[in-house]
Amino acid sequence: MARPRSYTHSDLTKAAAQAKREITNKIKKGSIESISKSEAFDRISRILKLKSSRTLWEGESFKYLDEWSKKLESEIESTRDTTNIEETTKVVPCGDSNDINDLLEKINMQNRIIKAHEAANDKLREENNTLRKALIGKYGPVDM
Repeated sequence: MARPRSYTHSDLTKAAAQAKREITNKIKKGSIESISKSEAFDRISRILKLKSSRTLWEGESFKYLDEWSKKLESEIESTRDTTNIEETTKVVPCGDSNDINDLLEKINMQNRIIKAHEAANDKLREENNTLRKALIGKYGPVDM
């Protein structure tokens, strides 16, 4: 006699939805480009805490997941298409100035700002060291 399933259809649909979110998010981020049906079934079996995905390949589960995987493939294709469109339509802003001299002036200004911040950082570091030494002199060494 066959052993009864350890999950319900409701559990299966929830796990499939969770796996679909994971897969689409990873595809949007670019960490994966595509996914096979067996990899998707493995994800679902992991979510359902099954020992293997073999039980998903037969019966009512397979019928549902087969339709689910077809919808997932079409959604992946549409996601891929929209990300390709977004990548090709990205415009690099060049600001108000197209003149090279203006850009060089902006770079020089930013370098001066960076140097000013580094000088202020060095001044604060020295002040911090003197205050730390005064604190150690007053209260003794502190264990952390």
